[in-house]
Amino acid sequence: MVSASVISSNFSCNDLSTKCHAAQGRKFLVVQKGMGGHQVLNFESRNEGMVGIGFNLGGAIRYKVLQDYNLMIKQAGQGQVYISYYRNCSGVIEYPDNESVSWVGVYIPVDMFQTLLDIPMYDFGFLEESVKVSTFFFECLGHITTGMKIALHQILMCPFTDKTKCLYLESKLLELISYVQYCADGSSDLAQHVASMSLTSNDREKMSQAKEILDENLENPPSIVALARALGVNEFKLKNGFRQVHGITPYKYLAEQRLERACRLLWERRMNVTEAAFSVGYSSLSHFAKIFRAKFGVNPNEYLAQSGGHVEAKVSGERS
Repeated sequence: MVSASVISSNFSCNDLSTKCHAAQGRKFLVVQKGMGGHQVLNFESRNEGMVGIGFNLGGAIRYKVLQDYNLMIKQAGQGQVYISYYRNCSGVIEYPDNESVSWVGVYIPVDMFQTLLDIPMYDFGFLEESVKVSTFFFECLGHITTGMKIALHQILMCPFTDKTKCLYLESKLLELISYVQYCADGSSDLAQHVASMSLTSNDREKMSQAKEILDENLENPPSIVALARALGVNEFKLKNGFRQVHGITPYKYLAEQRLERACRLLWERRMNVTEAAFSVGYSSLSHFAKIFRAKFGVNPNEYLAQSGGHVEAKVSGERS
């Protein structure tokens, strides 16, 4: 759980070692292994905020984070994968007494997180709001899957050195990200099993309400946590119940509706590309152009031109 500003060197404490491997494009792979005890690792996060995906194969690890004079305590349990974000804060990491430490973390910038995983931050609870106000975020995503475990053990037992090692570890870093995407997409065996759970008539009504709330808030949608709370269900039931009722995940439904509305705005010549993108919640014009082209097979500028519109529609940058 350390940002790029503080993981540029190796750290060792008694029988515990931490090694950081920098990959291309501001990606980092951090590996901790050894024996726990009474070790405490101090850290400080500054500069660019990083999204971290942690995989804990060893004993429980406790994080004590201090930000704006507020102390927050979180724990990564054995066999769990979790997501974290923190910026401009400091704290300590406490390791289990007389237990093995086997932990791997992937750290990528916020914009890369959205691009690589193709999942908006609001699909992970309070993460989007945390990034906006530079606050600490930590949430367990579930258990480490078999595929993840194989890749993690290959990282821990990496037989290569020098440039070959760098290429190997970067490939494993991307492999771990793909597994997280796979599970978040609901494609894993576990997700499919959960998706088949029975829903009561009341549950189905709440899934319909969830759809209505998303339709009414395309520009500024609630987080999964906030939406579940408003409906009186847990996040697990919301994500899987929504898929069962509507045949699509909440995130994918929201993404589809955003693009459909932007498409209508362009076709009706009511807005240019920049205005249409911002009106449905996309602050990155390059990302909007990319996913628009992927869905409709044409760039938004070209689509606007085909509609016969004369609204200025240059996609040249991002909202500052």
